[in-house]
Amino acid sequence: MIARTRTATAVLLAALGAAALADVNVEVGNGDKVTGTLSPASEREVFRVRVPKGAAISVKSKSATKGLVLNLALADPADASLGTTQGTAPSFKGIVAGTSGLFSVTVTSQGGATPGNYSLSISWKTPTKFAASADLGAASTQTLEFAVDSGAAATLSVKPGKGSAATAALNQITAPGALVTPLSGTTVQLTLTSGGTHVLAFGNLGPAQGVVDASVKVKPAKVVKRKIALTSNVIGAGGALGDAAFASVLGPGGGSVTVPFIAPGSPGAEISGSAVNVPAGSLGVGTAIIVATSPNINKPGQTTDAGPSVFFGPEGARFDAVDKNARATVTIPYDPAYDADTSLLVVYTRDAKGKVTAVPRPYTFNAAAHTMSFQTSHFSSFQAAGTGVVAGGDMFTYANVTTPRDVCLAFDSSTSSQYLFYVAEGTDKTVAGLAVATVPGAVLQRDLWAGGGGSSVGDGTESRLQFNFVDPVESVFALDDGTVYIATTRQIFKVGDDSKVLRIAGTGGTGNGGDGSVASAATFTSIRAIRVTLDGSVFVADAGAHRIRFIDAQQGNTIRAFAGTGQVAFGVDGGPVATTTFLGPADIEFSQDGGLYVADGGRVRKLKPGPAGQEINITVAGSATGATGSTGDDGPLLGAKFESISGIETFIDFRDPFPALPYLVVSDSADHTIRYIDQTNDRVILVAGQHGIAGNGPDIGPKTGLLSSPSAVIGFPGQIVIADEGNDKIRARLGFGGP
Repeated sequence: MIARTRTATAVLLAALGAAALADVNVEVGNGDKVTGTLSPASEREVFRVRVPKGAAISVKSKSATKGLVLNLALADPADASLGTTQGTAPSFKGIVAGTSGLFSVTVTSQGGATPGNYSLSISWKTPTKFAASADLGAASTQTLEFAVDSGAAATLSVKPGKGSAATAALNQITAPGALVTPLSGTTVQLTLTSGGTHVLAFGNLGPAQGVVDASVKVKPAKVVKRKIALTSNVIGAGGALGDAAFASVLGPGGGSVTVPFIAPGSPGAEISGSAVNVPAGSLGVGTAIIVATSPNINKPGQTTDAGPSVFFGPEGARFDAVDKNARATVTIPYDPAYDADTSLLVVYTRDAKGKVTAVPRPYTFNAAAHTMSFQTSHFSSFQAAGTGVVAGGDMFTYANVTTPRDVCLAFDSSTSSQYLFYVAEGTDKTVAGLAVATVPGAVLQRDLWAGGGGSSVGDGTESRLQFNFVDPVESVFALDDGTVYIATTRQIFKVGDDSKVLRIAGTGGTGNGGDGSVASAATFTSIRAIRVTLDGSVFVADAGAHRIRFIDAQQGNTIRAFAGTGQVAFGVDGGPVATTTFLGPADIEFSQDGGLYVADGGRVRKLKPGPAGQEINITVAGSATGATGSTGDDGPLLGAKFESISGIETFIDFRDPFPALPYLVVSDSADHTIRYIDQTNDRVILVAGQHGIAGNGPDIGPKTGLLSSPSAVIGFPGQIVIADEGNDKIRARLGFGGP
């Protein structure tokens, strides 16, 4: 079973559950239209809009991909919800801002299971008149608050009230940031350079007391509508912890990376934070990295440096939102391994619809600084054209663990440690966290993350290190908000930000009951895999019961049957998923169109989405007749044979970010191999291990190095990570970016 964090995920294609991710988070201006892509479907895209108090906010969106249902959420600067809506063209209209500041519009797909393209426009209309009246004593003042957009023209005026003996005068204006501008007289015209709430002070110069009337008339700045391409189809990471997963790309040579976080800012967005350090020699020839730049290039010809404007990740960086009509010079580091032939370095741009084109040469190389510069106005990926391998071989051991049944990329917001992976340590009944090593000679350091304690109630009072998992830990799945889901043979738990363990499913007894009731009262036979949606709903593969069940978080964690009758038998293609049969489903994975891939014995099946009760199943790879074996490399998918598929995962190939059909990578525990399933080109490719031969290593060696009963695999450009259960290791095969 394979599981990963969702977002991100940082961050790998179409609801594949993402890795250590931050949201796509970008500030846009009044009237801007954004074209974006939700892929993987589990990620969120957040638009920040700097709106003054009293402005009426409107949001319009539209699905550009058939079947894509959008969810919109609008929140104020304090993250208080102002409303949610969904549909193929959801919208908000005329919602009045109760305060000034950064409002947010969050876009997700319904259920986090359907990727696709969409468009979104945000606009607001600000009030144009403000007034106040005060009865003031001699030499006293009063204030009037008003809110404007940046660049608005304002006419400020005061006068005595009707019949008043006061001597009215303007005093000062205080802009956001406590910038004070002295005023005098009774009428002033100003162009306001900052947006937000301003405070006008006005007074009575005396000596007689009287009423003073003040008014502000605003002419809003002309709305400059921009078309922005927001590209987010690949995964990186962000947040204060940065992209921990990127450290795993460095390989046995080590190295350090400090990744900046995304923050709203100037038009077009900005990235702020630490500089990026990619040590010389730490990236092997052929390793794919993606660079996202977000320069403010509203003015053509503006230049941006590397440093905090560069954002690295194992599958890429998060986004770029720039003016498509402007260009910027971008400088990024390159590995000294390419000094001998810099022609191997190619920079690509990818638009919001996923189309990839090479940036035209020439590129400018600085051999002394090992940087290259190019001009772009889009999302850019930096990648070697050659395949290459890491020096000394491309298979090595990350860490020694105990009976690893599952591995997932991790994001842990409850600890200062930067874990790269969580590992379900089966018979040890624990979950391990793998972090950047602080001890000599280790690639990754294993820490006990959960389990091994004395209590097993699971009522939310015990900490993860106090808790005792009664059964073997089979699966682990992490969400981008830090919540970790843990499945044992007969129960499912979750650990939130408070590090407390809460049982959400399974009484601990053995059985196949409880459908239609709360999941905590249900029984399971032998859970092998879980998948969790954005809302906390859980798909459960119960191999012992030969069924897939669904825990609906929107219906009070009610559990119901999703697929399988509970009888063990070979399930034929084409029938409804509810009446099909399984041979002990060992893993599940979200598909691009909202269905599920299932590792079912010697084949990969797909449960295709449809109206409830009308989903159908088909064989994607392996024999549709039930035959098993270890043949078919480099041949068609349905002609290949597998012995017993234990893990399945969607795989991103950066050269084809939106394939017609998703790529998959699978582990075959009985055959001791890892194979790549290329649905687009109808090919099965051996990428690790040797057919039918169990072994241990070598630790540093070629892809044909031996494995023993690999139970799970994570795949992304640059490497695959393997739970090598028979050898008690987490291993990696580097230099793999697709066939």
